[in-house]
Amino acid sequence: MEKVNWKMNKESVILEIGHLQRMCKEKDRAVIILLEGQEEKEKGHLLKILLECLDPRGCNVVPPSDKKQSKEKPFLLEYWRNLPEKGKIHIFDRSWYKKWYDMEKGQRLKNRKRQEIRREIREFERMLSQESVEVIKVFFQGRKQKMDMKLWNYILQSSSFSFCSWQLLEMEHEAIEDNFLAYISYSLKRTIESAKPEESSRVQRTQADYHNMLANVNLSKDVKKKEYKKRIGYLQKRLSVLQRKLEKKGAAVALVFEGWDAAGKGGAIKRITRCLDPRDYQVIPTSAPNVVEKSYPYLWRFWRNYPKEGEIVIFDRSWYGRVLVEPIEGFCTDTECERGYKEINQMENQWRQGKVYIIKFWLQIDKEEQERRFLARQNDPNKQWKLTQEDWRNREKWEEYEKMVNLMISKTSTLYAPWVIVEANQKKYARLKILETIVEKLENV
Repeated sequence: MEKVNWKMNKESVILEIGHLQRMCKEKDRAVIILLEGQEEKEKGHLLKILLECLDPRGCNVVPPSDKKQSKEKPFLLEYWRNLPEKGKIHIFDRSWYKKWYDMEKGQRLKNRKRQEIRREIREFERMLSQESVEVIKVFFQGRKQKMDMKLWNYILQSSSFSFCSWQLLEMEHEAIEDNFLAYISYSLKRTIESAKPEESSRVQRTQADYHNMLANVNLSKDVKKKEYKKRIGYLQKRLSVLQRKLEKKGAAVALVFEGWDAAGKGGAIKRITRCLDPRDYQVIPTSAPNVVEKSYPYLWRFWRNYPKEGEIVIFDRSWYGRVLVEPIEGFCTDTECERGYKEINQMENQWRQGKVYIIKFWLQIDKEEQERRFLARQNDPNKQWKLTQEDWRNREKWEEYEKMVNLMISKTSTLYAPWVIVEANQKKYARLKILETIVEKLENV
């Protein structure tokens, strides 16, 4: 950080900021402006001056949250939900840094928790910069500061990253308005100049990149009809009881279903929801991101569906499209795919720390069984809607998908969110295994 004294014509700066806002929209660049420091009316005055420079249709002020968030919730949850879409500017009047400051003052954080918060912020801001979201951080310092500046100095020094640093402005400086606007103008101009067109590339993998875990799955596993009826009835009743206990324990569940086309995801989800209280679960069918979702960082739409206490959220396909479908179809770059593994693991870790238990299923069938199910759908008027030309096209890429699935499982199966591979050639066996896994997990919540 450094003190600045920008000497520029105020009127020209005001016009420049308006022009740069329009350029951000043209370049699909989102901007976050964090205003921290002086908590008096002076900061509000500067915010008002900045807003007069901007088109209100393209900017939004995010006020300090007056809701007391549960200590169990992820530290950055509310900020994920308030990210700007591409071309927009969001101004945070107090941000995740004020939240960090308040936690330090109120809880006297242990060093481990302190470092965890710093790490989450660093990776969050790094992700934003990689997703074309510029973060501009301004700290106003005044002689009459009522806050603990020793603590603030620690936070500022700990979070001035190479890709996202702080700018310190003296509130008592006679040219504070000019300096503030000039720095915003400078930062927006830097944002425009750093914008680069997105590159499209296909991810190339070698045999050494993955271990073929799917090759060892025993797909001959079966269950008798009588045993199936007995077991599924018991498991559904037990799951119904366990669901009602979730809220009392302050916990939630995210069920993630991935697998081959026609592997039985829909049928398994039906057997789960059949015994649940409909007020406390939701099913999220995940397809390719729409126009709005493409305007935000990739994981934004999933953070918006973060489960509430006592809720079971079922993802019919999920965030794993980033590292499975998108690299094969050429919808993301090499760098984005590799970054996706890390960002997914970080998100799942933060959810787990927020007492969201993540259970991930990969439904495995062989190529011959998939063909039988495709043909059965094709010949059944009531099921023809389930089969598309895209399903047949994806089938032609079986070997390529198999490699990416193995790589996905090996890189994202963690202690806090391990993958469960379900032998799904026999639907009844698969449904039982899925229900047994969920019940066993919830018994230990």
